[in-house]
Amino acid sequence: MNKTLLASSLLLSLGMLSGCSDNDNANSINTAFEKERQRQSGELIESISITGGGIRIEPGDELQLKATGVDSKGDSRDITKEVTWQSSHPDFASINDQGKITAKAQSDTEQGLVTFTATTINDVSESIEVSIKDIQVASLTLSANSARAYACQPNTITTAVTYDDGYQGTVDNNKLTWEVAGSATAYINDFGVLYTSDSSGDDLQVRASYAQANSNQLSFTTAPTQITSIRFVDNDEQSYESLDLDLGERETLQVRGTLNEQSVDVTPGVNWAENNNAIAYIETNPRFSGAVLATEKGDGLVYASCSDSVQDSISLSVTSAQEGELSAIFINDNSETISLNAGESTEIRVYADYTGFSDNINVTDASTWIINNSLVTATLNKRASDEVYLNVTAKPDVSGDALMTFGFLEQEQSVIFEISN
Repeated sequence: MNKTLLASSLLLSLGMLSGCSDNDNANSINTAFEKERQRQSGELIESISITGGGIRIEPGDELQLKATGVDSKGDSRDITKEVTWQSSHPDFASINDQGKITAKAQSDTEQGLVTFTATTINDVSESIEVSIKDIQVASLTLSANSARAYACQPNTITTAVTYDDGYQGTVDNNKLTWEVAGSATAYINDFGVLYTSDSSGDDLQVRASYAQANSNQLSFTTAPTQITSIRFVDNDEQSYESLDLDLGERETLQVRGTLNEQSVDVTPGVNWAENNNAIAYIETNPRFSGAVLATEKGDGLVYASCSDSVQDSISLSVTSAQEGELSAIFINDNSETISLNAGESTEIRVYADYTGFSDNINVTDASTWIINNSLVTATLNKRASDEVYLNVTAKPDVSGDALMTFGFLEQEQSVIFEISN
């Protein structure tokens, strides 16, 4: 950029600021410089779009808006922190310079609507509405463009909520609960995207609940994937062919697929396989699909597939600076017996002791377990993390002993739950 030209372009406007206070003068000078810099570099925003609105929230809730701008070069960028945000009714809901809304009180406007406006340095603006009201939900409606749920690929479900006062908007995904029946591999993420690895023509039934309302039922039939190719990608969506991990390290594999010439996330829907199962545990639960724990030194291949003809693989190498041989596994603090009252729960973690390691590795999710009777139940929590644990619960009104046996690679360990009623 020609700095002389930039400075010259500002002389006239700076001369007009002499009557302002020092702070106003400094802010105006900075704004003028930045505006002129963006103009000369082609970064000056010409249009704005805002996402995150069109929703109803209650006093005490927070909501993040995002502003995206298109500049004079035609490039798009996130300008959420560049724009000036304003609320039409700050007493009901404020918005900070990061685009975060804080609902303060129920709005007395029609349907509780508050308008939030984003304005750029060159006075290009856009607005979006949010309803601030605590009104009961009247109905929740699910819809989809197809009655088929295609294997591996994203299948979008649209949600629409209507309130007792007639307001219609999008749902808060954090308050939406999904229910899927008909397939063990079917999974719906927080954004209403349905994945399944099943392509056999099975029937799926999908329902949702939101606040006090239950939705209609959507029915799908699983079908072969329309994905034409897949590839392993990193966080920047760049393809790669090999992965090096330290023993005990966790990583999450991501897989993108090509659908109608578009790149889409297929990680929750792929099938996983390895040619050397000992070196790594791969999470197959769709919600945590692709989470990897390196469990033994060695080399191998990891495969992801959408069908027999649509697959990809990467080489995996697990190394350790220490000796890193598995010597034993143990439960919690090496517990052999744990006392529980009927109906009581406890957290169980399985640790692996590797030679040369100062810390033991939590391998609960990579372990197998068998319970010798029905006195207790076990569910995994905090999967795909170093904090993973089994929540073991004694059933109500029971007593006796339950033996739980864990296996990890070639090691085995048991714990007895002594249950009192």
